[in-house]
Amino acid sequence: MRASIGLILLGLFALGCPPLEGGRGQTSADGQRTVSLVKVVDGDTLIVRDAGQQLRLRLSGIDAPELAQPYGAASRRALAGYLAGLRRLQYRRVDRDRYGRIVAEVWRDGASVTEWMVAQGHAWHYRRYNKGRRVTFDRLESQARTARRGLWQQARPDPPWRYRRGRRAQGPAAGPAALRSEFVGNSRSRVFHHRRCAAARCAHCRVPFASSAAAVQAGYRPHRVCQR
Repeated sequence: MRASIGLILLGLFALGCPPLEGGRGQTSADGQRTVSLVKVVDGDTLIVRDAGQQLRLRLSGIDAPELAQPYGAASRRALAGYLAGLRRLQYRRVDRDRYGRIVAEVWRDGASVTEWMVAQGHAWHYRRYNKGRRVTFDRLESQARTARRGLWQQARPDPPWRYRRGRRAQGPAAGPAALRSEFVGNSRSRVFHHRRCAAARCAHCRVPFASSAAAVQAGYRPHRVCQR
């Protein structure tokens, strides 16, 4: 029986038939991987399944509006719609970013997903990280802007990198829950601060408390200076 199966497989290879698709992704001669789409996270991030493992892909050369920004949700819907019904897509790794995501060029049936997003006005050209294809993406973005497609229908669209820089300057404690609370806790150090304290603007100060007693009860200790 095993000999018969081996002969069948050998015959398929001789006829040029590809092997049956299993847990491993397929790699082309130019380094493209064929994978299955799991989820569209936002306008520039996908989750795919490659060789049985889920990977987070950051689309190379573009920057879509954050979900909290105007047009952020619309950008995600546009990308999800463009990829709807696909069983497979192709990607080629370009880099890995500081968040551990694979930065990749992605194709849908041979067409560049990133070029489509920029051409339709669903994402910005991320010039800072797109040194190899700036001419093409500049042209596509200029055409989308002139035609007022997608995000370019806004009077003054805010680039997502500028939006993120502003959020980092404000700090997580500027969020609605923290602004309503008298105290905010650092989720890493387990120290809490009064919301007016300068130290409350730290990167991990995200846990709001209505009172110092509530913070202590939750296992947080008061900051040595900003206790009230």
